Amino acid sequence: MEPRDQAFFDGFDTRNASLLRQSVHDALVASVYECVLHPLGFYLIRLAARGDTTVRLHYWPAYEREDGTAITPYHDHVWALTSCILFGSLENVLLELHTDTSGDFQVAEINQVGNVDEVVPASYCVQLSVKSNVTYRIGEFYEILPREFHYTNVQPQEATLTVVRAKVVAQGGPRTLLPVGSAGHRPSRGPTTKSERVAEEIIRLLGAASSS
Repeated sequence: MEPRDQAFFDGFDTRNASLLRQSVHDALVASVYECVLHPLGFYLIRLAARGDTTVRLHYWPAYEREDGTAITPYHDHVWALTSCILFGSLENVLLELHTDTSGDFQVAEINQVGNVDEVVPASYCVQLSVKSNVTYRIGEFYEILPREFHYTNVQPQEATLTVVRAKVVAQGGPRTLLPVGSAGHRPSRGPTTKSERVAEEIIRLLGAASSS
C-alpha cells in the first residue's frame, strides 16, 4: 500500500481530522481520481481500498448542486461507516422503520451491478419515525451502523466535504425506501465531466479549512 493511502487509514484509526485533511489534499494535488455523481446528489471520489474497506470523499457544492436520481434519500448500507467532516457541516438523521400494512413507504432492495443501482420494491410496507438527528461540524467524526436506515441533510448554499471509511460487514445489498405504489428504477453512478473542477474546488476548501 502506498504511504499516502496508509495515511487515510491511520487518520481514521487515530481519529485525526488534521491528518485526514492533509492526506486528502496531498492525494488530490498529486493524482487524478475519477469523480462520480452519486444518485443521492453528491460527488463521490474513491481514494483508497484495503481488503473489504474503502476510503472515499463525499462532496456537496455550495452552488450548482446536482439533483440526485434517487426517489427518496432514505437508505441503509452493508458497511460500517465512519465519517469525518473536512469542511462545512451536515445533519445525520437516523430512522426507525415500523412494519405497517397502511404505511407510506415500501422497502426496496438495491442490486448494484457495475455503475447501475437496480432498485426492486419488496412486498412489505413501513412507516418512518426519527430516532435521532445530530449536526456534525468540521473536524468531528460520526458513525453509522450497518443496516441502519438514515439520511443526510446538507444546507443549501453551504459546501460540505466528508471523508468516509466504509467496511463491509453485512451480507446482501443495501436498501432504500420508495413511496407505496412506486415502480422500481435504475439510477446510475456515471463519471461526471466535472472531475477536474470538482477536485479544484475541494483542494480550495481544504486549504481554507487548514488556515482557519
